Amino acid sequence: MTSPRYELSWEPEALERLAALAKTYPEAAEGVIPAVYALARDPRPDGSVQLGGSGTYRRLQLGYFRIVYAVSDDPPGVRIVLVGRDDQTR
Repeated sequence: MTSPRYELSWEPEALERLAALAKTYPEAAEGVIPAVYALARDPRPDGSVQLGGSGTYRRLQLGYFRIVYAVSDDPPGVRIVLVGRDDQTR
C-alpha cells in the first residue's frame, strides 16, 4: 500500500459535523470517511469542484453530502473544513 502524498488535517467543526453525521446517517458516514482519506492520495479527484478564485478550497459531492476542504501543495496538505448534508449551511 502506498503512503499518502498529502498530510490530512481536520478543522474541529468538521470533526464535530462528522460525528453528528455518523449518529444521524451512519451509512453516509461510511462513504464519507473513505472519501476523505482518499483525498490524501488525490486531493483533486474527478468530481471535485474548485471554490472561489484562489484554487485553495474545493468541494467533493457525495450524493446528498459534501466535503469542503483546502489543498496546499507546498507543503502538501489537505485540511478538511466541513462535512455535512448539502442542504445545511455552515
